[in-house]
Amino acid sequence: MDCARQAAAIRERWQSGTETFVLHSSGSTGAPVAYPLPRRLLVWSAQQTAAALQIQPDDLIYCCLPLNKVGGFMQVIRSEIWNTPLMVAEPQLHPMRELAEDHPCSITSLTNSQLTVTLGEPEEVKRLRRFRVVLIGGEAMPESTEHAAMQAGIALWHTYGMTETASHIALRKAGTERFKPFNGVSLRCGADDGHLVIAIPGILETELHTRDKASIQPDGSFSISGRTDETIISGGVKIQPEEVELLLHDSGLLSGRNFAISSKEDKQWGNAVVLVIEGKSLPITTNALKALIAPVIPYGIPKEIIYVEALPRTETGKIMRASLREHLKNKH
Repeated sequence: MDCARQAAAIRERWQSGTETFVLHSSGSTGAPVAYPLPRRLLVWSAQQTAAALQIQPDDLIYCCLPLNKVGGFMQVIRSEIWNTPLMVAEPQLHPMRELAEDHPCSITSLTNSQLTVTLGEPEEVKRLRRFRVVLIGGEAMPESTEHAAMQAGIALWHTYGMTETASHIALRKAGTERFKPFNGVSLRCGADDGHLVIAIPGILETELHTRDKASIQPDGSFSISGRTDETIISGGVKIQPEEVELLLHDSGLLSGRNFAISSKEDKQWGNAVVLVIEGKSLPITTNALKALIAPVIPYGIPKEIIYVEALPRTETGKIMRASLREHLKNKH
């Protein structure tokens, strides 16, 4: 089904009063999971987003994400609740190519991958600059990407949320350090491993235990340092892959290449940190990585560099870390 028909089907169900919508998670950390989302949660999410972003009567949403995932689905729901027009496009890596130079769209949501390739194309940057709000979600954002977007004049907002919360429950404006939760959201850290626990009284029936490691400030704002289920324990030391990846992104050492930090079973270390790079080999050594990483994350230095034809990704571009580890176990 093409995106226009998908959007129409979602609208029809919404207008008919459907009370529960079932969506599947991205599958980046394992098999996709089905989550029933109650209508009250979708309404609450859209209303909170409208208040936070000061939605205007003349706003126009441009949706270029898959409509069967929460990021795209919620743009249709917001259009209904905000009474705002929506333009849908088939998801692709270069979504700005579908728009005219003088397009009237003002709000959109992109993946990190879409933003990164757009920033490399001056004509696409011009189109993206016309948006009043550009939402980025789904994973950590490299500081270098955020800086480049700000330098280009992009009105960027980093989102935090998941399928279970009907997309984001917090926003962070580019250039600021921490996410600010929506009104009505209560947060705490789990005592065992510091994972984020979310409560929305009157909206969610129970607390939601995430797998994200969080640091919460007295004013309620928070930051995320990685995922508890993706922590690499090497030589008894815990390492967050995303922290090492962000360091590499911002260094420019692997500029223009897709890569990921993963791990392999190792007799000496239990699990050895490895750098997996997509495409042909590069003149980079583990010693060069050590010089860069050791001063910041001493135990996060990759013991090996592995090249693969393509990193396993979800439909929305997230790296499927569990699949990557399985690939390394079987092939390397």
